[in-house]
Formats: sequence, C-alpha cells, structure tokens
Amino acid sequence: MVFAASLFLPLTCAAVTHGGTTKAPVDPYDQWIATAATTLDRLPDPDGLVTAALLQPLIGTSGRQSLQRLDQAAKQEPAAADIAALAMLKCEEISGCDTRTRARHLQTLAPANALGWLLDLHAASQQNDAPQVTRILQRMAQAGHFRTYQTSLTKRIHDGLEDLSPPPFENGPRPYHLSGDNARILQTRILVNLLPVPAYQDLVFACQPNEAEFALRTPACRRIATELTQSWSLLAHLIGVNLQRWTARDAQDYRQALVLGREADWLMPMRGTYCDNQAHIVSCLGVDMKAASELDACRAIARQQGKPVTPPDTWVDRNQQRRIHRDQEKFHHSPGFASANGKPSFGTDPAPGGTKHSP
Repeated sequence: MVFAASLFLPLTCAAVTHGGTTKAPVDPYDQWIATAATTLDRLPDPDGLVTAALLQPLIGTSGRQSLQRLDQAAKQEPAAADIAALAMLKCEEISGCDTRTRARHLQTLAPANALGWLLDLHAASQQNDAPQVTRILQRMAQAGHFRTYQTSLTKRIHDGLEDLSPPPFENGPRPYHLSGDNARILQTRILVNLLPVPAYQDLVFACQPNEAEFALRTPACRRIATELTQSWSLLAHLIGVNLQRWTARDAQDYRQALVLGREADWLMPMRGTYCDNQAHIVSCLGVDMKAASELDACRAIARQQGKPVTPPDTWVDRNQQRRIHRDQEKFHHSPGFASANGKPSFGTDPAPGGTKHSP
C-alpha cells in the first residue's frame, strides 16, 4: 500500500507465539481482535468471513485457518472473483497448497483479468519452459485488465467491521487516538495492508529485453504494461511503467513511460510524509477509501496540500536518471532505444509535458 507501512507495524504484531501456542491477549486491542475474529466466524456473511480471515494472523493462527474462512466465504458467494483471488494469493503463502487449482478457478470466474495467469507464469518459469512462458504472456495480454480487487475487498472488510464494536484505539498510544467510525476506518486500512501481494518477479524477468525470446514477447509485454499501469495497485502501476520503458514502441512511447515514472516519484514521498503526520491520519484514510486507485489517492493528497500534481520542470528526479542509465547500459537494443547509429536517441528525464492531470 501507499500508506507508510511503519504506521501499522505496532498494530500488526498483536499476538506473540511461544512454542507453537498463542499467548493470551494482554491489552484491550489484542482482546478486541480475538473477540472480533470469533464473532465474525459465527456470522453467516461472506464479508465477515473475509474480515475474519485477515484478522487470524493477528492472533497467531495459521494461514490454513485463514484460507478455510475464505473457502467458507466463497461457498456463500461462489461467483465472487475478489474472494477467489484473495484465496489464490493466500494459498500461495502456504506450503503444499494447491495454487494451480485456485488459479484455474479465478481464470474461470474472471477470464478478462490477467492476475489469474501469474501462477501459471511462475510454474512455466520454474520449469525453464520458454515457449510456455511466451504463450502465457500472450494470454495475459489478451485478458484486457489487471485487477487485484483492493477496492471490493476494502469494502468487504469495512462492512465486516460494521458488525463489531469499534476497536479500542481511543486509549491507545498516539497516533492511534481514534474512536467510532474513524477507528473502524483505521482498522480497515490495517487489514488491507495485510492483503497478500501478487508476485511479479517472473513477469518482470520474462519481459526484460535481455531475454532471448524478447522479440516474440515484446507485443504481449507492451499490452500487459498498459493493463498494469491502469491497475488500482500502485505496485502494479510501477511494474507496468518498467515494462513500458523496456517494450516501448518508439521514442514517444518511451518518453510517456518516463512521464508516468516521474509523476509517481514526485507523488509517493509527498503523500508518505503528509500521512505520517498524526494530524492527517483520518484525512488520509478517508482519501484512500474513496480513491479510484492508489496513484489517484496520491494526487488527492497533493491537492489537499496545495501542491502540484505533476512535478515542476525544475525538479530533478534522481530515481528517473538512474532508471534511464540502467536502460542505456542493459537494454539499449530494445525498440524504444532504436536509432540510426545504434545509440539511444532519447532518454532524458522529461518535464511533465506529455501526460498531465488537472489539479
């Protein structure tokens, strides 16, 4: 998530295990988590079961118990692709879990979502099956979008918490001095922070220009890049920006990727600094709940501060410069670097003149 991870660390270590047994809760918040998980287990409601599944790690229970609750939720709402995706990613964290079967299930429920093919890509990569990797990339490119379902899962968690009393943050250490709906919103964000993150490393490796099959994969990887940059997830967006740079169709396409990367570099630290301030916690959480994407939340926070959404021309993006240098060193033979003399004909950190967002 965009929200600074350190904000939630003290609250995501609520239970301590010793010798495989869970230590009894010792403070009101720990007690609330244990009671909440038990209460939600008893409610015939898929939203409650999803919330209970994410609460389980906070009381020291195993991942399999979380997965059991997700399976119960899926039985109540069998067409829910967001629950299937969460179960698939949770299964990936558990040794011996049948991830491929769950991936097939998600592919059936949401054939237009490229997320369902990531585990197949991982399996083909593990087997060093280059032709199969290429075929899976082509299938992902045909999907149409890349959804991680944060929006719908956030709503499920928030609705699940509505059935409970608010967590007891009002007597907690600052900056958690919240009560009522604000406490529920903070707890929602804590649980959203615990959602499993898709593994992108096989996709990144498969689409790098130094792969022998790169020429065959370039069209598919470029389409996947668009799916990723339009995703709700900021991490997916950043991966997509990388893929677009590597598979750029021409100089203009490469510069467009640089503009997207420059915008993210400008907005992310600005939002992190602002939202780390305890006076802005509730405001930031509210923005995150309403935003169309994590990057959109970053833009909204910039506007709240009266700062530009796009970086000024005078701003020097060191991260961008390093990326350009790496591209020149490693990937100079990719389409985006083609030129008459074999050297990159572009690749300077652009002023944000390509894609602008109104403030």
